[in-house]
Amino acid sequence: MSRIFPIALYACVTLILLLCAIPPSHIPYAETLRQWKFFYVSIILLGIILFILVTAVNDEYKSYYYRSVSFALLLTGGVESLWGILQMCSILPSFNSTHIVTGSFFNSGPYACYLAMCIPVGIELIHQTNETHKRIVCFVVALMFMLLIVTMSRTGCLAAFISVLCYFCISKPFLNDRKLLWNGKRRLSYVILFIFVSILLIISMFTLCKIDSAKNRIQIWKIELLAIAEKPNGYGRGQFQMAFSNAQERLHEKSEAVPLDYISAPYHAFNEYLSLAIEYGVATFSGAMLLIFFLFRYLYRKKKYGLFCALLSLAVSSIASYPFHFPLFVMSLLLLFCCPLVDYIFVHRAKYIIMPLSILVVLFYVCFLNIHLKQQKIKACLNWSAIRVYWGMRLDERAYPLYQAMFKEMKWNDMFLYEYGALLSRCGKYKISNDVMFELSLRNSDIAPLLTIADNFINLGQYKSSEFILCKARNRQPNKILPYYKLIKLYSCREYYNYCRLQETINNVEKLRISVVSPATNQMMREIEKIKGYEMH
Repeated sequence: MSRIFPIALYACVTLILLLCAIPPSHIPYAETLRQWKFFYVSIILLGIILFILVTAVNDEYKSYYYRSVSFALLLTGGVESLWGILQMCSILPSFNSTHIVTGSFFNSGPYACYLAMCIPVGIELIHQTNETHKRIVCFVVALMFMLLIVTMSRTGCLAAFISVLCYFCISKPFLNDRKLLWNGKRRLSYVILFIFVSILLIISMFTLCKIDSAKNRIQIWKIELLAIAEKPNGYGRGQFQMAFSNAQERLHEKSEAVPLDYISAPYHAFNEYLSLAIEYGVATFSGAMLLIFFLFRYLYRKKKYGLFCALLSLAVSSIASYPFHFPLFVMSLLLLFCCPLVDYIFVHRAKYIIMPLSILVVLFYVCFLNIHLKQQKIKACLNWSAIRVYWGMRLDERAYPLYQAMFKEMKWNDMFLYEYGALLSRCGKYKISNDVMFELSLRNSDIAPLLTIADNFINLGQYKSSEFILCKARNRQPNKILPYYKLIKLYSCREYYNYCRLQETINNVEKLRISVVSPATNQMMREIEKIKGYEMH
């Protein structure tokens, strides 16, 4: 029992993380759907492990849970690193056309953030293992460092730098080796000072590296703060894009000048803290921060410095990335939160022996329900992928009945809604198309649904409504030329001619800074110049 139990526990906890690291699917707007399905399978396995720990295991085996979490993080980071090397050698495919190394993610940014989370755990295990295992752990940590540099992720590198430096500042082996005179309150004051210096490093790195990207990110955060100020109670789950687009519309309506900062339609908040406050409210955000603070405090008091710095790395990554949109990060955080939970239940398990069983039953029911729902969505997406060829080839007569039959089970997918709405518009069903596109525009910050609605109103002869929608699209993304182009075409047509607004819109186009120049934008600019020359004569 003394040998079998630790090995079984290490294997099961590692399996929990590896189940969340399966390859992402290529379903538009649902790349992580299959990973979330296995996430609930992992939760069931985690529930069984915790139930066995608190009911059938002696107190002497309690410490093995901490080691199993550290071992699982290290091994998962090693698997991700090996995955990245195979992608660099073109043995395994990358899941993003613009990034060579992505691991089990579809973007190199979150991949680098997860490696940064695993590195301090590996450094701690170097101090705790024997000479034979130490060489293996050193090799894995070096591998993670190498892949982290290859990704060229600013957020990931900064998170790794801060977490590793923090580990060397607070860990006992390093302090004993260097004979530093830190103890008690003095060490805590140095840690607080270190946090402030880290914040300054974050600001300086965003300013110096990729200045345009940093300014864009800062502008996104400003708009998110405006959205929070407008509705502190939260907009609801999954309503970030709607809140962001509405806040940007109101910001541009108040400003007469066209902003120079180009803000597209962000699918993520690029700040998990602001995203939490936008969707669930300031009160929920405050409660979550309090829980994180107590977890930091618990890990520090238990001297689990590797797990403490792993949590710190995750906290830093959450400032400028979107790790909690991936089940692997969520499961890693759950494993860390289970550390104080296991301790508490071990102490009070004589009183609460029935509670773990009841919680386990509820957990099984919820997880099996979510697994069934995810499987239904996956099947629906596979069926949709089979009929998308008709939409792409504009075989509208064959595509329309198939899309109509799948509408109820696929209305959660933004890409499906857009394709269905565009298909209805091409079939001449403008009112139904507007209903579908309006529903999509409420939860998506892109302007494509609004432009389709405006075109539908023009086909229906409702030019005033079309103008209103085009102005809404212009305010939502002020530096996109397409809404201005459609407004100029609307003001210059015979049925809705307006000379003053036409000239005003043309003058605004001349002030635009087009971030992406393409043949389509050049063609629109040439047509605008023709209309301008015709109006002058």
